[in-house]
Amino acid sequence: MEFYDNSYLYVVFYAFISVSMARSKYYTAWKLCMVGVHASGVSYNGIDFSRVNTCNPLIVETTIHVREKINFWNIGIQEWLRKGIYNRSNIKNKSLSQLYVFSISAFWHGFYLAYYLSMVFWFGQLYLQGLIFKYCRNGRSKLVKLYNKTGKAGFVILSILVQMLFSHCAVYFLILEGYYSYKMMIKLKFLPQIILIVLIAVFSNIRPPRDPKPKSSE
Repeated sequence: MEFYDNSYLYVVFYAFISVSMARSKYYTAWKLCMVGVHASGVSYNGIDFSRVNTCNPLIVETTIHVREKINFWNIGIQEWLRKGIYNRSNIKNKSLSQLYVFSISAFWHGFYLAYYLSMVFWFGQLYLQGLIFKYCRNGRSKLVKLYNKTGKAGFVILSILVQMLFSHCAVYFLILEGYYSYKMMIKLKFLPQIILIVLIAVFSNIRPPRDPKPKSSE
């Protein structure tokens, strides 16, 4: 029996666990690299050894912010992409400039179609979160009120949803081959992509609640 012949939930959670375990491999390698960096004294800033860092697994695994997950994953490369590519881009539109950076990152990784799929999906997730934050920024939306009511339970649920979607984007990095990447999307009935597109369409076309007009003093 092929992997894709298993149940929907089996494939989802197996892929999630596989991606999570794969991240630990990178964490281990990067942290071992830091042993030599710390031993050389390069990372010492006069107080502690935080001048140079390769990654922050705690933030990547627990934050609900996609931007933070990206910024604290392979920190050196993220700095290079931001300073060398994003800041020097002549593209005026911020979102298109971000997509350009994701494209450069995919090209840097190689020519497997899966790299480009993952980068596009990550960009979509980052773009969606930006739209949601814009909608909720004044704190008056129903989403913010609902989130505040749920307390810690809401944070845990949101963390799981963000992590599941973020990890799903990474599963194509493990699959690599376009054919099997397509089979994964077929197995999941394109549901992650459909949800992403629908939410982007929704939050792109709704306006955040306006602040109440100040009462005029008589």
